[in-house]
Amino acid sequence: MNNRTNHKKLTLSEVDEWIEEWRLPLGPFKMVEEIYESMALKAEELGDDDATVLASYAAKVGQKEGAHVEVLSLFLQEYAALHGQAFADALLDELGAEGPPLLVDLLGATRQETVISAMSEILDLKKANEALLVAWACALGEIKGGQAKKLLLELKSQIDLPLAVVKEAEIALENI
Repeated sequence: MNNRTNHKKLTLSEVDEWIEEWRLPLGPFKMVEEIYESMALKAEELGDDDATVLASYAAKVGQKEGAHVEVLSLFLQEYAALHGQAFADALLDELGAEGPPLLVDLLGATRQETVISAMSEILDLKKANEALLVAWACALGEIKGGQAKKLLLELKSQIDLPLAVVKEAEIALENI
């Protein structure tokens, strides 16, 4: 169900404007709490039918690094909590063998157990870089469940894993 009062189709430029507004320097007139509140309100305003545009935007900027991506991730985690299945489906449509890691993180934020097998089929974890493996471990830890635990134990048992991946797998396992 779409909660937007104007019912117009969401555009990438709209999302870009929100992210730009939320990442501007705070200064004396804007507090972090106000930005988080604005993100939560925007996520509530949007509906399931906006998932495709948001997943497309995440895929577009997910290859980059920096404040823009971090702000986007915070906002989309809010959206994922409210629109889990619709967002998971849209993210899986955008996901490729190499991720990007942002999409994997966001799939974890949806907390939809059904995405685990889909991610396992799409991602090439044998060729994955450290960032993708960390995102994979994090996503499994957020989703939880028996399948997630099994995959985390398999990941952790691999030889020559980067320390960051081992640490993230350990944290994820503690949370399951």
